[in-house]
Amino acid sequence: VIRCLIDAKASLETANNGGWTPLMLGAKAGHLSVVTCILDACRSRCCIVLGTVNTKKTRSQLQRPPAPPPSPAHPELLKTVLEARNQQGDSALTWASWNGHISIVKRLVQAKANVEAANVEGQTALVLAAMAG
Repeated sequence: VIRCLIDAKASLETANNGGWTPLMLGAKAGHLSVVTCILDACRSRCCIVLGTVNTKKTRSQLQRPPAPPPSPAHPELLKTVLEARNQQGDSALTWASWNGHISIVKRLVQAKANVEAANVEGQTALVLAAMAG
């Protein structure tokens, strides 16, 4: 279902009323395949938008300065999705840490999630992991 929606260009960064994004929900529930699919889609969408599509140039195009590549709604989509916080200030990484989902924590850290980010109570992913045991 996740792949079908992502292929249909569903927004990866949209959150519900509580600030929960698809990445947060997948991380909290321990769904590694969902987390991986979302992270891969973030990378893929950024590459597609920033890549060169048309290499044929007319004479007038060659004389003009190159136009900047088209930018997505969020040029740093992966960073936006990784750093998203819910109303309590929790991220996908803090939820995965609190719930002991080591494979997801590793995947998020590899993707450069901010390990020092704290929620509204000042709890980082490490603090939450220590509390959970």
